[in-house]
Amino acid sequence: MRSRVKLDDRLVAFSCDVCNELENCDSSFAQVNLVKQLTRSATSVTLNFSEALSAESPKDDIHKMKVGLKELNETRYGLRILLGIKGSGSSEIERLLIESGELVGIFVGCIRTAEKRL
Repeated sequence: MRSRVKLDDRLVAFSCDVCNELENCDSSFAQVNLVKQLTRSATSVTLNFSEALSAESPKDDIHKMKVGLKELNETRYGLRILLGIKGSGSSEIERLLIESGELVGIFVGCIRTAEKRL
């Protein structure tokens, strides 16, 4: 459980960092649309993980982790699109992409471990 608490803190930081970076986007139609979607997916990752921490059963835990993983993947794609719009050289978006890749690996590992325990 201790490692999940550390992951919780890391996910909160990730969600906040994504939202803070989105404040730097311009008001073009494409970026406004993408910002809204990224805000939802980046925060949903953390919120679904918090629900997994208090899941009612191991299957419920796995389900909530899988939903969080889907939201994390959606966030990664959104960040890739944003990087394409803004152009390379956006070091914060690049850092967020690296962090999201690491988080995907952690989520996949947690899900696989939980599924083996069923």
